[in-house]
Amino acid sequence: MVGITPMIGRNDESDETFSTSNASKVLAFAQANKIGELAFWAVSRDNGSCPGQTGGSTDNCSGISQSNYAFTNIFKPFTSSGGSTSGGAPIGTTIWLRATNNNNYVSARIDQTNSPLDASATQVQAWEEFTWLPQSDGTVALQATANGDYVSARTSQTNIPLDASVTQIQGWEKFTWGQV
Repeated sequence: MVGITPMIGRNDESDETFSTSNASKVLAFAQANKIGELAFWAVSRDNGSCPGQTGGSTDNCSGISQSNYAFTNIFKPFTSSGGSTSGGAPIGTTIWLRATNNNNYVSARIDQTNSPLDASATQVQAWEEFTWLPQSDGTVALQATANGDYVSARTSQTNIPLDASVTQIQGWEKFTWGQV
């Protein structure tokens, strides 16, 4: 796992400053590149109580003009999945799904004919990646990375599990979602 931990505000080197603009860029990079951890040093510095401070860094302020907890709020949407914890859907991003009962990842397993989705993979590879796609009616569709097909519930058939085998989005391929 790769993590990123910048020192916010003025750094120990007087010509180095990590700004809120830099934080936004690092967040975007982390989300786009499956970075496993995003943090900063230190929350006690995440305030604007000493803008323009000269000399070395301190433990109790960033040394730049900023609102209190500006860096915290910028990094809040980050999760190690690259998703979002801010209440918004991870629209257009690649996601994985992990079952809480066995801690395995949901897999489309295109290497087997007519395989249903199941939570059997111990690591994320192409079979376990899905793109979260918004639909005009407020629902979402999931497109499997491995084969480009959409996850389908096929409710018109009895006892058919979810699978990723449909090439266009219709009612069976649309889902609503919520946070637990």
